[in-house]
Amino acid sequence: MSLVGGRVWDGVVRNEDNFSLQLQSSDGAFHLLQKSEVAGIKPSSQPIMPEDYGRTLSPAELDDIVGYLMSVARNATQSPAQKQ
Repeated sequence: MSLVGGRVWDGVVRNEDNFSLQLQSSDGAFHLLQKSEVAGIKPSSQPIMPEDYGRTLSPAELDDIVGYLMSVARNATQSPAQKQ
């Protein structure tokens, strides 16, 4: 994403409305930008997820990641009463 002043941001658009957008930059920080400040948005040609994770992580590490993602998804679909 490039801004009117020439600054360039890398990250993921997390939220957007008619007047602003929220960008999560590569370092994890969130930035609220007015659309009037944005000169252009260019999608990245590279995926966020590394392509070699299957070679760099052990089977146990992959199991841990999948288990974590499943627990987050399960907690997100439970009602507040079910979480207690």
